[in-house]
Amino acid sequence: GQNHFILDYRKRVAWSDAQLAWFDKWLKDQPEWWNDMYPPIEEPVKKKPESIGVVKAVPDEGGPVLFGEISRGDIATEIGGWEAEYDAYVPDAELLPSLQELIYGVDIVCVLGTWCSDSQREIPRLWRILDELEYPLSEVSIFAVGSSRFSTETPVPARVLNWSKKLREYYGIERVATIILSRGGKEIGRIVETPEESLEKDLLKILSSK
Repeated sequence: GQNHFILDYRKRVAWSDAQLAWFDKWLKDQPEWWNDMYPPIEEPVKKKPESIGVVKAVPDEGGPVLFGEISRGDIATEIGGWEAEYDAYVPDAELLPSLQELIYGVDIVCVLGTWCSDSQREIPRLWRILDELEYPLSEVSIFAVGSSRFSTETPVPARVLNWSKKLREYYGIERVATIILSRGGKEIGRIVETPEESLEKDLLKILSSK
C-alpha cells in the first residue's frame, strides 16, 4: 500500500523488521523471528489412493492388463510369460554377498506396467536377485498401473484409470518399471525403466549410499 518510499510508520517498522529477521534466518541460523512473522507453508500431505484390489482389463489391442496392488502369482495366473526371463537371468554372484549385507531393513516398491516390455524384463530379474538374497517377495509392494494409451474407450474402467493416475502421482512415477528403495520410511534411491549399469550394480550403489 506504499509507493517508492514507506511513509506509514507501522508499515516502515514491519519492513525494517522483515529485513532484520531475514538476515537472522539466513546469516545467523536464527529463523524464529522470520518464522513468527511469516509462518512456513506446509506442503500438503500426499495421500496414497485406496486399494482397488486386482483388476484385469482386456483392451482392444494386445493381451490382458492388470491394475492394482498385485503379486507375482497374479502375473503368473493372469498374464503369464514372465517366468522365462526369471529362469534365464543369472545374477552377478560376486555382488550378491555385499547386497545381502545391505538389504536388511530396506523396503521395496515396484511400480510397473504389465503391458510394458521394460517391466516384463527388469521385474523378473529383480525377483531372481531377491530370491538369491533370500529377501521375501511377499514383502515387496507391487503396483500395476496404466499408460496414456489407456482410456474408457479402450475399454478400461474410469475408476481404474483414476486410481492409476493418483498412484503415479503419489510415487512420482514418470516411467515404468520404477523400483523404489526406502530405509526407515525415507527413499534412498530408485531405478527407473532400465538400470544404468546392471540391476545388481545399481542396487549396490543405492544401498551403499548414506
